[in-house]
Amino acid sequence: MARKRGWYATPEKPTNKKLTATEKSYIESHFAKKITLANQRFEAHQEEKYNAPTCAYIKWYRSYMYICIHFERANDPDSGFEEKTGRMHFHEDGSASLAYMRHTGQWWTVHSDIAIDSAIETMLNDDIYWSGFA
Repeated sequence: MARKRGWYATPEKPTNKKLTATEKSYIESHFAKKITLANQRFEAHQEEKYNAPTCAYIKWYRSYMYICIHFERANDPDSGFEEKTGRMHFHEDGSASLAYMRHTGQWWTVHSDIAIDSAIETMLNDDIYWSGFA
């Protein structure tokens, strides 16, 4: 049986939202406590020798917010690198999408088009976005 080929409609991708400084500070204030606790735990485990996490922070790029961890070797602090573990993408309609970095190096979207407040709550409570913090 022959395959039928043709053109099909695809749904439109949501447009990106440009966040203001007040919106960014509102979102960062929700993550501040968890980031501070992670940094305190990292300071307590500085005796590790190979790729020890040194600090956690939030990084903004366009309409994305990333949760990042900085790793360093104890004997060579100049050889540090950054690992992104969670991502929140903001859409123009006031919704957000949540993704985490898989072991394959690809982002995997778990939640899409949810309200920003529920996205913040989900990201804070779900350990999949904080994989390097465990």
